[in-house]
Amino acid sequence: MQTEKTNFQKMVDGDKYNSFDENLWAIQGKCWQLCKKYNEFDPTTIYTEKAPRLLIQQIVGSIRGRCVLAQNIKFDFGVNIHFGYNFFGNSNLTILDSCPVTFGDDVLVGPNTSIYTVNHPMCAVQRSTSRLLQGKPVKIGSRVWIGGSVVILPGVVLGDGCVVAAGSVVTKSFETNSLIGGNPARLIRTIDQEAEYDTSWDNFESGNPEIEII
Repeated sequence: MQTEKTNFQKMVDGDKYNSFDENLWAIQGKCWQLCKKYNEFDPTTIYTEKAPRLLIQQIVGSIRGRCVLAQNIKFDFGVNIHFGYNFFGNSNLTILDSCPVTFGDDVLVGPNTSIYTVNHPMCAVQRSTSRLLQGKPVKIGSRVWIGGSVVILPGVVLGDGCVVAAGSVVTKSFETNSLIGGNPARLIRTIDQEAEYDTSWDNFESGNPEIEII
């Protein structure tokens, strides 16, 4: 006999779930407390000290390695966020991770960016009376650059090498190497990675010490 799904599993699987479930509240509460703790660190320690990086490991579902998050992060559950290798998120990153939010490797995210996976009913009456919510996962490919103040809506998939212009609202998925922008975001052009290669960016050295970032 098939075991009935928990509300958490329904949520992660993209089924309708009871948002008033006490177990979900407990997971949320823990995430919010840990985010608050992270945001209270001395900002000069984020890149150099081990404690902030270890705390991020407690908040999110997985990290492949080298993850840097500027402060004022706001995550909903945390456990459904999966960072690839060499992730950088600038300040005020908001991720509402009712469903999984998965990042590839070498992803850059600009400040004030928000990623949402959850939806409310379209019917106004149901929005005010129903406790049910439903989400869709978001997947960001490798070597994607997301500009500042971008909003990414539920169900979006961005292929490898995409660039999202600052201020865009991304409502649908885009293929590999797409330069997109606007509200709603549209395809501006396809990026030719070989043609865009500029040797003046090679061999750049920041002068900063090598930091082992988890």
